[in-house]
Amino acid sequence: MYPLDYRIEEAYRSSDIVAFEIDMTTVDPMSIMKYMTYSDGTKLRDRVSSESYEKIRQKMSAMGLTEVMYENMRPWAAAITMQTNMLQEAGYDKSLGIDEHFMNKASTDGKKIRALESADYQMGLLSEFDKVADSFVNYTLENAESPDAELNRMVQAWKKGD
Repeated sequence: MYPLDYRIEEAYRSSDIVAFEIDMTTVDPMSIMKYMTYSDGTKLRDRVSSESYEKIRQKMSAMGLTEVMYENMRPWAAAITMQTNMLQEAGYDKSLGIDEHFMNKASTDGKKIRALESADYQMGLLSEFDKVADSFVNYTLENAESPDAELNRMVQAWKKGD
């Protein structure tokens, strides 16, 4: 998506403060794990249908993950893990993401960095997807088969500065 639309770059240049959804430079990855996994003995298979679990098992296996690596994940975390893998398989590199780009640039340029949300707040919101676990997992897996259309729409929006 680089070079970015001139309007995006101009907005950055004219800003003294750059705000991100979350300031990931201040987040301890281990603190996020408490939201992504069950610690009370609950297993992923306890929270989704057997059909959904089998789909998860097949996808995770194709990703090279063994059951012990995801069995304690919450459904939304398993779905996001699969989504991340799908993006990587489609050739997207998270190190080239827009947040990473501007976080590094703001740091280098000495701009103030602010967060719009805390990691705890966002993890709490994502945890709400557990209420519709099967639907969220199945939606993720259905889009795994043909992610190109949605990805292309997002890329075109970025390229147009929309």
